[in-house]
Amino acid sequence: NRQDDLEGKNKNVSRENAALKKVNAALSKVQQEAEDPLLAGDLAGVPVVLVGIRGIEQGPADTLRRQLANAGAQSQGTIWLTRKLRLDSQGDVQALAAALGIASGNAADTRSQALSVMADVIGGRVSDTSRLAALRDAGFVEIESPAASPATTTTTGAGPSTAPASASTPRVVVMSGAGAELSDDEVAIPLVRALAGIEPGVVAVEAGTDQPGGREVFVGPLRRDRQLTPTVSTVDDLEAFAGRAAVVMLLRQPATTPAGHFGVGPQAQRELPPPAPEP
Repeated sequence: NRQDDLEGKNKNVSRENAALKKVNAALSKVQQEAEDPLLAGDLAGVPVVLVGIRGIEQGPADTLRRQLANAGAQSQGTIWLTRKLRLDSQGDVQALAAALGIASGNAADTRSQALSVMADVIGGRVSDTSRLAALRDAGFVEIESPAASPATTTTTGAGPSTAPASASTPRVVVMSGAGAELSDDEVAIPLVRALAGIEPGVVAVEAGTDQPGGREVFVGPLRRDRQLTPTVSTVDDLEAFAGRAAVVMLLRQPATTPAGHFGVGPQAQRELPPPAPEP
């Protein structure tokens, strides 16, 4: 009867979906096995800090973290900015002011001071990490330990590090884009601007799709900003191997290398940066 036919079709669809998942998993494994050797060791000893906005697609961010470890980067961990920085309530504004040790003002000014504090610590302008730790303890940021490199195994201690710690200034990669729980105009872009004012070589990245409006959500405004375009490099296809390779290649270059804009979006200059000259 018709009911039996529908149930049979549903079972067939379920089996097909399960088979497709297995195929996708196998393809992902093959891609990873091909990708890892191409990038292995390219960033040996280069200190890198990742900064991300919660809500973006987690898969590309996690894959980038793993590839940076595979490339030998001296990862300082990932600082995630949480939706609490939206400051939807006066209580959140007061909590942020208390974490910073400042008088409570309006939401925009208080958030701006928080971003300035983060930029100073991440960019190496100040060595005191206590206010970043306070932001973490108050729930405004989360700090994720570095991904383990393929050659090492790490264990988690009593808690994550509260800030970058390196003999040299770390390179900074800022991740935002579609799904971000915080407005790029209010958080990610001002943070990029603050970081760019402290150190050269900041890289802004996003994962995208080829659907209308699915790409250059975050990096598009940066590419149109005449002040930032020459100093902040951007990548718009973090979901693809080429995008992750572009990030590694940018970080391999000296921080003072002129900025470039890479990916497949309409404002990208090319898909990959030119190879860095051999030392």
